Amino acid sequence: MPEEPLIPLPRIVGEGDSGLDVFAYRRALKSLGFVPHAKRGGFEKTMLEGVIAFQKQANSTQTGSIGRRTYAILFRPIDAFGRSQLASFARRQKIRDKMVAEQQWAIANSDRIHYPADDIRTPDETATAVEKWRNHDLPITLDCSEFAACIAAGADAPDPTGTTFGGHGPVNTGTMLSHCAEIELHELKPGDYVVLGPDPGKHACVVLSVDDPGNPILTSHGQEKGPLSIALKDESPAHPPPVRFLSAGIK
Repeated sequence: MPEEPLIPLPRIVGEGDSGLDVFAYRRALKSLGFVPHAKRGGFEKTMLEGVIAFQKQANSTQTGSIGRRTYAILFRPIDAFGRSQLASFARRQKIRDKMVAEQQWAIANSDRIHYPADDIRTPDETATAVEKWRNHDLPITLDCSEFAACIAAGADAPDPTGTTFGGHGPVNTGTMLSHCAEIELHELKPGDYVVLGPDPGKHACVVLSVDDPGNPILTSHGQEKGPLSIALKDESPAHPPPVRFLSAGIK
């Protein structure tokens, strides 16, 4: 039996995936002669073939993906640099997983998470909402940008507004747009943000899942009801363009 890896498996990866974990696996497979190069990139055809060949040699089920069993066998040849990349990815993935869990908790408790009757929010109201969120103390009243900030606060992720969660300025879609790096749709990951509408933005959502990279599922907290999950293509028509995609800044 292979030894238990020191770094827990961050996720199962297969063809089409990319990230620091995939890069670490490529380096190990390259050192063993199963892939022709270990350049930064994704899990494409040559890596799929390499993984299957590695699994065959190891007398393991030839799934073509790297799950717990294959990872346990492949971990030993991952070099120090690869392990550092893997550890970094695992740490980021843990934060994103917590952001997803915070969104799921919000959706499950949508009847006790309310939108303020007045869009004008004072710093003390924001601070109260963030503190209550960290303690999962219901009910909570907050607007869409405060909701995004609370998801980050609950997961120990970076503040998307650059205001120390309202401690140094207003939390709104404008501060999100000015603080977060803009990315492309295909780069979105769970925990990233979507801001809809012209400057300074009209509505903010948090990315819940990206099973379909062209139509991610968002968590939206609006005036009509508490947080709900909704596809980007269903949310965006309710707001004027543009739609901007923002990185959660998880490093």
